[in-house]
Amino acid sequence: MFSVLAHRPELVSTWAADCVGLLHPDYVWHDAALGWQTPEIGEQIVAAMVAMEEDVFADSFVQLGMTNAIAREVKLSINEEMGSCVLRLYRDAAQPAMSRLGERLIVNRPPHGLVIVADEDHFAGTVPMMEEMAEVLQADVARITQCGHWWMIQNPDAAAQYLVRHWSQ
Repeated sequence: MFSVLAHRPELVSTWAADCVGLLHPDYVWHDAALGWQTPEIGEQIVAAMVAMEEDVFADSFVQLGMTNAIAREVKLSINEEMGSCVLRLYRDAAQPAMSRLGERLIVNRPPHGLVIVADEDHFAGTVPMMEEMAEVLQADVARITQCGHWWMIQNPDAAAQYLVRHWSQ
């Protein structure tokens, strides 16, 4: 989404996204991402995820905010192909790539947007980073409190209300 907004903003009439803190110049990737970005280590992490028992995987992701049922469903898709995609995605997004994308996004002024700020999402930068990026992008902010990276699972009603309100403007 951010790449389309940065390179072809005329294609988009409105947008909504979380994780905007990733574009902040001071953002540092979380430990798992840094592992995925590191050759050989990333492959070892992916292999461990593929081999992980379903119960262990589910318990780990429940602690991060997923429901048990969704975590178990996600585990069904964890395979070498998905792992390869994760490695390519995170390696392409290693800093300074994301901060440069943020700079380009600011210069190209995307259309009216909504930045979703989940106040307990520690994977996507700090709340002040997210708020600063929203401000420079002149985007509205939807604050979803007491939710983390999986805010859409943790509070789907609030998320839906923010999105419907944004798209109805």
